[in-house]
Amino acid sequence: MSSLQSQTNLSDNLLHVEVRIDQDSSNETSGEDPVGGEEESPPHRMTIDPQLYKALVEGDVGYVTSLKPQVINLIVLDLHQLDGVTLGDNTVLHIAASSSRDLTDFAKAVYDKNRSLLIKPNRLKETPLHCAAKAGNYTMVEKLIQLPQPARAQNGERSSFELDAHEQSREGFTLKTLLTVRNMHGETALHEAVQIGHKDMVQKLINSEPSLTGIVDAQGVSPLYLASMTNALNIVKIITRKDQSMVSFAGPKEQTALHAAVLEHTGITLTLLEWNNLLATKVDNWKSTPLHYAASVGNLETVKLLLQHEKSAAYMADKDGLFPVHIAAKCGRALIIKELIEQFPYSDQLLDNKGRNFLHLAIVSGKGNIIRSISDNCTFLRMLNARDYQGNTPLHLASEVGDLYFVRFLILFKEMCPSIMNNQGLTPVDLAMKNTEQGLMHRLNVHYNLLRLLMWAEGLPSAHRLDRVTVDLGLPEYDKDKEIKNAESVTRNLAIISVLTATVTFAASFTMPGGYRADEDQHIGTPVLSQHYLFKAFTVANAMAFVLSILATSWLIYAGSSNVDFKLRMKCLIFSVQMVKIATKATVCAFALAISSVLYQEDPIHGLEGSDLSDYLRDREEIEAMDDAFLHNPTANSSLATSSLDD
Repeated sequence: MSSLQSQTNLSDNLLHVEVRIDQDSSNETSGEDPVGGEEESPPHRMTIDPQLYKALVEGDVGYVTSLKPQVINLIVLDLHQLDGVTLGDNTVLHIAASSSRDLTDFAKAVYDKNRSLLIKPNRLKETPLHCAAKAGNYTMVEKLIQLPQPARAQNGERSSFELDAHEQSREGFTLKTLLTVRNMHGETALHEAVQIGHKDMVQKLINSEPSLTGIVDAQGVSPLYLASMTNALNIVKIITRKDQSMVSFAGPKEQTALHAAVLEHTGITLTLLEWNNLLATKVDNWKSTPLHYAASVGNLETVKLLLQHEKSAAYMADKDGLFPVHIAAKCGRALIIKELIEQFPYSDQLLDNKGRNFLHLAIVSGKGNIIRSISDNCTFLRMLNARDYQGNTPLHLASEVGDLYFVRFLILFKEMCPSIMNNQGLTPVDLAMKNTEQGLMHRLNVHYNLLRLLMWAEGLPSAHRLDRVTVDLGLPEYDKDKEIKNAESVTRNLAIISVLTATVTFAASFTMPGGYRADEDQHIGTPVLSQHYLFKAFTVANAMAFVLSILATSWLIYAGSSNVDFKLRMKCLIFSVQMVKIATKATVCAFALAISSVLYQEDPIHGLEGSDLSDYLRDREEIEAMDDAFLHNPTANSSLATSSLDD
């Protein structure tokens, strides 16, 4: 009696529940509809004992094993206790399946008492098999697959795959039913296994039900696409061993597994092409082939592999009319472009929906740097003066977007025509003029430098009356208010630089490099390096920088004053800019000269002073006289020369 009572207390502690009975549960038994048309409340639900939940989550095998003989023997008296769930509707079988420990014996015991738990979904519509696959618990997955018993099948009745969860619990279910159940995202257990990259689990699931490879989730993603996207080559090889008719290669946005593979993994790309080479010409919802994707990331090895299996993909355009060579140009993939034009010499004739070739697209996309790698190809020379549907040549587009590097490179080719007009009658010079800002800062505009380059290359503007150039070309009008703001901003910045330069150069005038003499009565207080020619150059540069910075500061006072006439302010500002520019250069020179004068204090001539210089000059004159005498009479003067040298 005491033993039975202790077992009963243990069962109450283990699976003690908060019973949440539906208020109208009597309606279910009597067959009456709920009052007021309200939805029927969930059936009998209970909460799992916290101690058991903790043991299952932590994989406390010892605890679960010690309780199992008593619990299982008592649960048979009340099967509803096994329906206890967590807040996420996870049953004890869900929790055991999610554990990283081996709880297969416990799962088998629970299944023997209530088989419907094997296929019962939680709040995310996941079965225990989903949980085991997500946790990477291969032992549990293998055990759960072995548990189902064959379902009863009768003529004219629905198959167990078509039954809902409650009907399956009554009618039984097949292994296929268990394996093909989907969660709220439409994923099977195979999707979960592929996502974590568990090769053995994937192999087990596919061997148990090969049709799993053809099931896609709610976003249209197949297990093969998942494996390709996650770079799981071993899983891709397992899936592609099956017949093509059973395997789905679908992905989101009508992509295929090859679209995902070409972005990163060449090995997966090769495996997929050997399995089904037609994947090379499959397109997504934007009609992009895998070659478009490979060209965008610049994977040269993958591009070669795709072309080796299906060259026609190079001539397939997307919805914008862009071919793979265009994608490579837009992304700046010079090696891909070079490979494509070598295999397809007439790639320059592939035009998008706006009539642009890949050189036009490279310029518009700011990838003009690719031209150096293809400039030695005849294809490039054919595109130099090619025009799109708007009549724009590459030089037109470069002038409009302000690609100084590309313009500088193009004008070096004698085949380039710098004065071609587009459909609007504008030449590259016109476009450069159109985009050049007017006013004080126009020389800092890139289009101004482009204009100078084009004029140097003998580019010509289109014919216009001089009084209508602004109107015909749509040149921006002079904005006085904008110029005033620009002038004020420049004035503030220049004032800081000029004052700083004046301060530094003024201080340098009294802290001479090398220091001052303190131990000589005649020259005390003078710089030690005063006779050094580098020091003298330093003083000149430093004085120039100081004077110019002071002048610039004085003019900036007028330039920043709103009471002064605007034109006079602009003149003072322009003069200040020039003075600050020269003063800055002089300051740099003064710094370099000061360092040099300190490091190189010895000078063969200028470093000598006083009696030392006189002795040096006298000795030099004697040596020159001896040389002249020796040249006139070498024999007679040899003894004299020898004695003099000895002295």
